[in-house]
Order: sequence, then structure tokens, then C-alpha cells
Amino acid sequence: MPTIKDIALLSRVSVATVSRVLNGKPGIRKSTKDLVLKVARDLKYIPDHAARSIKTRKTNSIGLVVADITNPFYSETAKIIELSAREQGYTVIVCNTDNRESHEKAVVNILRQKRVDGYIFASVGLRDSTVAEIINEGLPCVMYHRHLHDYSGHFVGCDNHRGIEIAVTHLHSLGHRRIGFISGPRRYSTGMERLEAFISVNRGLGMENHSYLIKEGGYQKAKTDRCVQDLIRLPTPPTAIMAANDLMALQVMDSLLKSGYRVPEDFSVMGFDDIPTAAHSSVQLTTIDVRARECARLVITTLFSVIDGLGGHTTHSKTLLDPLLRLRRTTAPP
Repeated sequence: MPTIKDIALLSRVSVATVSRVLNGKPGIRKSTKDLVLKVARDLKYIPDHAARSIKTRKTNSIGLVVADITNPFYSETAKIIELSAREQGYTVIVCNTDNRESHEKAVVNILRQKRVDGYIFASVGLRDSTVAEIINEGLPCVMYHRHLHDYSGHFVGCDNHRGIEIAVTHLHSLGHRRIGFISGPRRYSTGMERLEAFISVNRGLGMENHSYLIKEGGYQKAKTDRCVQDLIRLPTPPTAIMAANDLMALQVMDSLLKSGYRVPEDFSVMGFDDIPTAAHSSVQLTTIDVRARECARLVITTLFSVIDGLGGHTTHSKTLLDPLLRLRRTTAPP
């Protein structure tokens, strides 16, 4: 494998000059720079990142830990984060936890061994000891979509309370007074905040708190289907069903259609997240846009600021994006 010494020999310049050219340092004549780069290409030179990382204590790599890569929300944000990082010369190692704390702990141990320069978590539980340990050690770390119970560390995400308020107010304005709600697991900030907001907003609009209309879906198709069947078999069923994320909302629609009901003629359905599938012509799901793309860009920008120490002594920050209503065809008057 060719080395910078080989490039220096063929270019008739010093090793130091080759190093400066390959690292993009200024002060090198254009003719010399062009020659060195041509020789490097001809030799098919590959930089020794391992040796460089020992010297600089940087690996130019980032660990991205997501809860479920099959969820379009996570795959879409992961792609934006990877592209943004690549533009800055960083490699992103994407790890999937399947919403299991044991998996998260295992992948974090691997990322530690690889000495990544920073961590991005979209898998955090409210009482996540693994991520809390990363933060307490002062390692560069940013969370998005989900945060710790005390908001410690750096977080970028959607204002869940405002999103639920927009959604429930929309259904209320259409005339719905019995709204079923399928929440996510309460061990995550998204599940807990959206549930608490749903109860609070209903109360604020003067609607009776029908606890029997609230079910915990758990992000699993079979469980969501059972929740739907429980709701529609009630003596006084809801006229609208809202799910705490779009994947569950799509499962709600599927369950209703398989049971012989129409959407929105028999039941209105509301989602949350605005994943790409929601806008598909055959779906047209009314939902809350959490501005995933903007969130992903802010996440990687925030992490680079933390890595470069641009935030001074700030160890905690919280950025909440205002959600938007995406009005489509799955909601109508009851």
C-alpha cells in the first residue's frame, strides 16, 4: 500500500509538504498541490485514518443510535444526518435498538470501543442510564425525538404538547366529542408527553375525560389492532381515533378497513409525525408534521458545535420545533 513517503519521492517534495497538501493546509503553490494530488491519485493512495486518529485523538466518526430503523421517521432523519456529516468529512455508524434497552447498551459499548467523536440518540428512555452515563462523562452527545426525564444533555425535538393541541382542536372543530387515543409506551418522553397533552387538551376544551377511550398501543401492529377493536366494540365508541405516531395511525386505518368500516365516513383517523407515507395518494393521512428534516439538520449542527466546543461551558440545551397541521382526507365531521 502506498504511503505519503512514496508520494513525496515521486513528487520530488518533502513528506511535510505532501502531508499539508493532503490535509488541505494553505500556503502551498498550486502547481505543487496539483502535482501531489495527481501522484496520490495515480498511486491510489488511501489515508491511514487509524494512525491519524491516534495523533489527533479524533476518528471523524459519529454514532447514531435509533429506536427502529424500519420506521420511516428514523430512516429519513438518519439519511439527512449521514449526508450532513459526510459533507463535514465524518462517517456515521448507524445502530438500531428495536426499542430494547439491552440492545442500546450493547451498541453504545461498541461505539465506545470505536472511539467515535460524538453520539446522537433517538432511542432514549425517560430513565435511560446508558445515555445518562454518556452525558455525565462529558462526551459529546445530542438527543432528538426523545429525551431524558430531566431534560439533561442536549435535545432537539418537536413540541409534543402543542402538536396534540393542534390535532385535538382540529377534531373538536369538526364536531368530534368522543376521541379515542392510542398512545405510545409511557417509558418514552414521546409516549408520556403526548398522552398527558391529550388528557390536558380534552379537559381544556370542556370534553369529559373518557379514560376508557385511551389505549396504550406500544408501537406494535398486533397491539394497535387490539386497541382499535376494543375501541370500536364499545357501547358508545369514539367517532375519531388518534394515534401517537403515523405508523400506528396507518395500522388503525388498516384495522378499520378490515372490519368493514370507512375512513373518514365512519371513523376519522389522525396521526402524528408526518412520515412520507402519510402523504401518499392512497393514504392521505391527516397528521401533525414534526418537521423531521429540519430537526435532523439541527441535531447534526448541534453535535458539531458540542464536539468543537463552540457552546462554551453549556452542557444542556433544549430546542423545540413548532409542529404543523397537515390536513388531508382521513378526518371529517362525525
